[in-house]
Amino acid sequence: PSRDGIPEYANYRDRVFALVEAINRTYGTEDWTPITVFHEHNRLQALAALSLYDVLLVNSVADGLNLVSKEGPLLNERDGVLALSTTAGAYEELMGGALPVTPYDIVDTADALERALTMCAKDRAQRQETLRQAIAGHQGVIDMFIEAVFFKIRYTGNTALGIFRIGFISQAFGND
Repeated sequence: PSRDGIPEYANYRDRVFALVEAINRTYGTEDWTPITVFHEHNRLQALAALSLYDVLLVNSVADGLNLVSKEGPLLNERDGVLALSTTAGAYEELMGGALPVTPYDIVDTADALERALTMCAKDRAQRQETLRQAIAGHQGVIDMFIEAVFFKIRYTGNTALGIFRIGFISQAFGND
């Protein structure tokens, strides 16, 4: 949303929304919507959404650390699969648990998404554990994330979300 004022970004957003609507019309049911788009600056909503994903696609062309690729596995409660760009800054660290994605290759991306969506529960859980252990090896990321949650609690008063998330992170790493 921060770049909606740029015509190219607004055009791209409109094309993505139209495609999402078409997919939801074609494949959705009364009880299920395949794609839900959150297009706003709402950090708490984004963190909550990370707890629910089946597949998290982080498909950056060239980027820094990509903290969302670390936040996702920490927050996810469904053994969601991370499909991560091989050019992402976090790829080397997380490649043991992530499915690799080549950012310019649409077929490769589609194949990775299909593999993630059809992966058995045991493999999903194993990948999630591998990711969490890789992230746990970098305590600074976890500390930074927890500080961000406390910051939001301080300024929004939403203690329930913060307590839940911090408890979940502690449980994920065996720090009851």
